[in-house]
Amino acid sequence: MRPELEQLLRSRFPILYEHPLGRPEEDSTPFKPEIGDGWFAILLALSGVLDRHVSAAGLDRLQVVRIQSLPRGGLHCYVIGQDNFVRGAVNAAFHMSLAVSSLSGRPGRPMVNSDGETFILAPDEVDGHKPAPARFLEPYRAPIGAGRPQALTLLGRRWSCLVSKDIDVPAGWVDVADVVLSAFIDKPEQFDRLEAWRDGAVGQLVVGWDSVRGAASQAGAVAFAVSMAALVDPVTGASGPVDDAGTPEWWRRSNGASAAPPVPWGIYDSDGGWHSREDLVAGPTERHPSIGALVSATHGEIGGLQISLKPCVAQVMRQMASEGGSDGCADMLAKFLGISSAMPRQAIVDDRNGDTQAVDRGPEAINAEANETIRMHASAARAQLTTAAAAARGTGREEGLRAACWAVSAVLDSLGAEAASADRSTSDD
Repeated sequence: MRPELEQLLRSRFPILYEHPLGRPEEDSTPFKPEIGDGWFAILLALSGVLDRHVSAAGLDRLQVVRIQSLPRGGLHCYVIGQDNFVRGAVNAAFHMSLAVSSLSGRPGRPMVNSDGETFILAPDEVDGHKPAPARFLEPYRAPIGAGRPQALTLLGRRWSCLVSKDIDVPAGWVDVADVVLSAFIDKPEQFDRLEAWRDGAVGQLVVGWDSVRGAASQAGAVAFAVSMAALVDPVTGASGPVDDAGTPEWWRRSNGASAAPPVPWGIYDSDGGWHSREDLVAGPTERHPSIGALVSATHGEIGGLQISLKPCVAQVMRQMASEGGSDGCADMLAKFLGISSAMPRQAIVDDRNGDTQAVDRGPEAINAEANETIRMHASAARAQLTTAAAAARGTGREEGLRAACWAVSAVLDSLGAEAASADRSTSDD
């Protein structure tokens, strides 16, 4: 693995990597030479899980002493001071590595060369190799193959004992799902659901299981899989190649070359409890002299979001609302959250001479774009409400969620009727 990536792990997780064991004259680095860049995402996800667990469980001696590839292939981390949660996370990381090319981070599988050495390789990296015998992988099975056309079908066949439950993941996450489900192979009755949520950017894996009766090793496997899923392209299953900052290529394509690695909006702790990622907008800033977080966003397990404002921010937003109406208030909040609050009234177009000019967009164009934005958010909301209602079946929340789903559906129906009417008017003209 590149020195830049090793140093990234050391600096970000000093508790795990800053105090290697061994005599001074020995090479005490835990990263062995055979570890490729393609497994960086796995190490990043696993290190984050272990680092959080050290703080939560008070494990003062937890330390990663060696990371290497086993003779049968796959990434293994040797950790001292571990408990059952850590063992579950480490085993899940090894299982995931059987499905990830150690060279590129793209979906792969164990292959054997002419010398009998086992490597995890992507389909275009297997020249001179043949598939590893099934006995090499026991107790695991060959990877399903994330991103393949039949990936979801194969996932259903492999886990027919659980597929009748709520399992809804994209094709790129089937190997991550396989890791989660393997943790419940002996206790299928403890598994409840496995879902994928998208907020337009980072993917979030939501896992439901009986955390009261479940084992700590299951919690470790779930925690790793949730962190790993955010780093995996939900379409292709790739978690690499990564740049020197550890950001996978698929994420950079849509978020820019300088984008930081994606982070899930929540994780599960050692007891299976949900912990939201808290997004903070720090101060002070212009017009806000107070120090500390000005705006915080707390994420719910199934996609909800709660935004909290510091009193001084709320006061200024009320002022902006009184001066500029709701648009002024929205602009203020958008500035804090770093998003675009409204469509510009001008658009840049090419004239007949090939030059560009700004033209004012009329109310019709702006209204059409507003309707399209409403339609997009309403469609996402309806999907989330439908899933939430199914999860709340038989509880007091179900009726309210169903009613909200019907209301959102009515909005979508009205937008569809308006669009159809506009199309008829255009054709009549």
